[in-house]
Amino acid sequence: GAAATDKDKQNQYGLLGLLNVIRMTDPDLNTLALGSDLTTLGLNLNSSKCLYSTFASPWADGPSKTEPQYQLPLCYYMQQTPPLKHAHLQKF
Repeated sequence: GAAATDKDKQNQYGLLGLLNVIRMTDPDLNTLALGSDLTTLGLNLNSSKCLYSTFASPWADGPSKTEPQYQLPLCYYMQQTPPLKHAHLQKF
């Protein structure tokens, strides 16, 4: 009954739960516990270059760009900044 279910939930994180990982019966559990082979994602782990410059994400179709592609809206650019007054600094 309910006591057996509670006992099963407790055992999944102990040595008895480790048996499920060792037996490799659940593919989702295996991926979570053992990880994935990063070379299947196109990474050259023997490269002397930094990996972050060539790998954007496991879901990306190509390598990462060195500079992100974005445009800053014109309202963020200030042509003339207001002059700094010492009285403003005294408020802190």
